[in-house]
Amino acid sequence: MKHISYILISLAMLPMQLVAQSFVTSCEQAVEITSEYTGSLTEGDYWFTAMTSALPLTLNYYPDDENEVAPQVFLDLTCEYDSEGHGIYRDSLVRAMISLADNYDLAFPMRSTLKPQTDANGNRYYSILFDRNYRDMLYEQGVTYAIPAYLRITVSGTATVNIVSTSINTRCREYVNDLGMNTSLLIAPSDSLNVYRWQLGEWINKRYRITWEGEGKLDLYTGKDCQLTRFIRVRDHFSLPNDVIQMTPRLSSEWIKDIYATEMYVRLYAASEGLISVSEYVLETKLLSFNVAGVEAVIDYDNKTITAKLPRGTINTPSRRKSYIENAVVTYLIEGEKSTDKSGYNFDDSRNNMFFNGEKYFLDIEFAGVKGSTDATIKNVLINGDTLTSFSSGTVDYTDVEVIGESAFLEVEATDSKSVVSITQATSLPGTATVTVTAEAGNSLTYTFRLIPARSRNTLLSGITIDGEPLSDFTPETRHYRMYAQSIPIVSAVAADPKSKVVIDQAKGVPGFAQIFVTAEAGNVDTYTINFSIDPAIIKCAEDAVRMTLEAPVVITHDNEAVVRVPIGRPSLEVDSANWAGQRIALSWSGAEDLRVYFGTTCLFDPAQPDKTLIDSADITLQKGENRRVLYLTEQQTRELGRQSIDGGIYLRFLASGTGALTASNWEPDCLNTSTLIDINQTLYFPQGNNSTDVYKLYLPDWKGKEITLTWEGQSEMQMWTASSCSFKLTTKDENYVEQLPFSATDSKKIESGRISQWAALCRVYGEKGDFLYTRFQTDGMAGTLRTEQTGGPVTRTDRVTDGPTLTWHRTADGTEIRSSVRQMVQVYTLQGIQVAERMMNAGEPMLLPKGMYIIRGEQETGKAF
Repeated sequence: MKHISYILISLAMLPMQLVAQSFVTSCEQAVEITSEYTGSLTEGDYWFTAMTSALPLTLNYYPDDENEVAPQVFLDLTCEYDSEGHGIYRDSLVRAMISLADNYDLAFPMRSTLKPQTDANGNRYYSILFDRNYRDMLYEQGVTYAIPAYLRITVSGTATVNIVSTSINTRCREYVNDLGMNTSLLIAPSDSLNVYRWQLGEWINKRYRITWEGEGKLDLYTGKDCQLTRFIRVRDHFSLPNDVIQMTPRLSSEWIKDIYATEMYVRLYAASEGLISVSEYVLETKLLSFNVAGVEAVIDYDNKTITAKLPRGTINTPSRRKSYIENAVVTYLIEGEKSTDKSGYNFDDSRNNMFFNGEKYFLDIEFAGVKGSTDATIKNVLINGDTLTSFSSGTVDYTDVEVIGESAFLEVEATDSKSVVSITQATSLPGTATVTVTAEAGNSLTYTFRLIPARSRNTLLSGITIDGEPLSDFTPETRHYRMYAQSIPIVSAVAADPKSKVVIDQAKGVPGFAQIFVTAEAGNVDTYTINFSIDPAIIKCAEDAVRMTLEAPVVITHDNEAVVRVPIGRPSLEVDSANWAGQRIALSWSGAEDLRVYFGTTCLFDPAQPDKTLIDSADITLQKGENRRVLYLTEQQTRELGRQSIDGGIYLRFLASGTGALTASNWEPDCLNTSTLIDINQTLYFPQGNNSTDVYKLYLPDWKGKEITLTWEGQSEMQMWTASSCSFKLTTKDENYVEQLPFSATDSKKIESGRISQWAALCRVYGEKGDFLYTRFQTDGMAGTLRTEQTGGPVTRTDRVTDGPTLTWHRTADGTEIRSSVRQMVQVYTLQGIQVAERMMNAGEPMLLPKGMYIIRGEQETGKAF
């Protein structure tokens, strides 16, 4: 009986198109730190920026060479400096705060030389915490709403840097939506699970009213983080509509100083469905008019002057001038209310200046020297027949006056019929028209109108889609919607007017809400809000799901429909006493065969019919070097699963070929579970930026006896470092160091089987796990790919008919060379099954094939090369 060997050989390689991008090292393009950043740096200056709400920041710096000079770290509130090296602070509040820095034992820029420390593994590193005095000064001065901090690191060698925000507000921001400015939200009792964020930093210079329209009351609780409930971590409690919450600049500033944060969090408990609105209001204080002796004066707000020319016939004496001014009719707004009360302003003793709202206006009052009226004002303006409603005779300059139509025609009426009016019309739109009025006495006044085409104020939408499906009950005029959701939805919207802009703040979870902000061409904004609630069917079936806890096995069989709930959910919901989001979780399977696990947002999803509630799937397999079938979930993976949870948990369903126990447990990082396996005939992609922090591993028993070619395709050089331990440093002095392989921009290296044996020998002697070789890569900031390809070696057998392999092969410049260690018949086929060669090969005799892909059959064994 003949045994046939199958060898599949790939000889054609397809080059990948790469996009290279250098690492940013300028302040203007600083890397923004929102939660965490890790990267590898080479010699030079590197800039980072973070808003003060991300404070405190911890910087850890790990040099590749322990003898490297400690890095220099600079922190400032600007990256703009004058010729003498002094920081330029554009914001007046920031300038005032900088002037007080000495009171906090600070000087800007802050310069720090880090001191060396030693971690638990004996490795040297440097660390610094940006907190305390710096943060204290920011919050106590109440100007954090506008301050980005700039961090510059000067590196003298190569190192890994980790910058992480430990601010709870940074973590909260991932899970909650803003209840922000000029918005409204439809609230129901079921929304009490939700947490909202007030951005106090944006409110600090504004006034808001928060009102409630509903049959029952609304209880509003505030706290400094998203973990508050109505019982714990509460700062204030308001009961609407009994309370009308009015946010003032002073109140916002005091809250910021008090809670040391620019963000406050809110829980809402409604007795019935209703509408909560957050609306900005302005208490404007402004001088409107000054009428002296029947003459309307002209008010120049920029230069703070009030000008009037009294007609001939008025008595020109100091006492009469004083009387005219004291009896002038002054109209003004005081906190939004119109008034003529004399207590709202006053004059100096000479009556040359008037004081109003803390400002001084110079009174330029003249008497006419000729006969006739001096009134050079106009009392109304028509543009294309329509009255300009914003016109006031005492205001002479008008900007952005919108005109309906393709042209503008001005008509005016002088206040005094004896005045002469001259109009220069605008020749086009946009354009400027002027009106000059010459009074009977000869004095004149010029009004200027800068005209523009009428801008659209249309803030309507033409449609809303949820996960690609049209919102069923949508009408353009309806601004609030409620609907059930089984996963976190993606909302899209189209403006009715193509000149309008649409910005969508997606829901961070369910329950939650999405807001669609529509900004018209004229700048007015309107908001659509969609509330998402948990489908009641989900709540019912979740009660029947098996609840998994750590170290408690759950039996899974091949014929059951088990649904398992694990507490990987949004921490703000506080549904479970334990929350696995952000933890390292290992799922272990005791069955004899692999177990496929499906992750879903609800207990209703069907793996056989994937839908939007199915998040992902993975196999729990017997990993190389392990003695159990296990799936490791990292902190990042469980945190991401938690973001997609809608009820505080994630649901698991399974595809099992047998019966076994599934156990969840915490795990600690080691070389096996934190490094990435590099298999033969695999392509690895390295994005832009240095990637030396990522650790990979080669399972040497798979590579034994084979000839492997490593091909680097990138636009920069690459160094491949190898060691017997995953904790090695990028230096030849490291005790675990094995070998360094340099690659040019486009380079290939052939790894003979003898070298692989040497690697295996060193790893068995020095390594933590003798079957693995650990690798790290330095890519000099440019993107690229690394391909591992078997280009020679024995057949990978599927049976054990003979004591050893009889067919071997390797690639040459011209094709592939086949050799047999025994006399046997060898047949060569294309992938389509067409025979291209057949030969009785003697021991050691070569057969050369041209470039292509083939299946090779031998008599002595059955198997595949790859």
